[in-house]
Amino acid sequence: MLNPLPAKKASTRSLDLFNLMTFTIGAKAANTINVACQLKDAKGRVLRQVAHVRVHLSDVSTGASLTPTATTSALAIGTNGVLVNIPVAGKVVDVLSDAQGRFDLNIIQTASPLTYYMAVHMPDGSVSMSNAIVF
Repeated sequence: MLNPLPAKKASTRSLDLFNLMTFTIGAKAANTINVACQLKDAKGRVLRQVAHVRVHLSDVSTGASLTPTATTSALAIGTNGVLVNIPVAGKVVDVLSDAQGRFDLNIIQTASPLTYYMAVHMPDGSVSMSNAIVF
């Protein structure tokens, strides 16, 4: 039986799991900011498969809350990935990555100043957080 440690702590036993993320926050252009996400396996290598994640926008850097301010327009895929569910419009989406573990979301907001943090829910129950997304 495998030890039930999260992949981050048992990386040699769970190479198929993803539990690491990188975020690239684009520059604001016409009230839109694109956030590109790259899923990585437990050893920090680029994930080479499709993965399903839930993403929520928070107003705190820990991701401990859901933002009270929905985006002006619905969250949308930029180039990579597919939206499969939108539980809370402008705040929460479920995403399938592409076959290289990538997805990117366009966040559209006309109100400013306003700051979001993107929280990506990982398989071990942890949440990976982006830096501030500032409008």
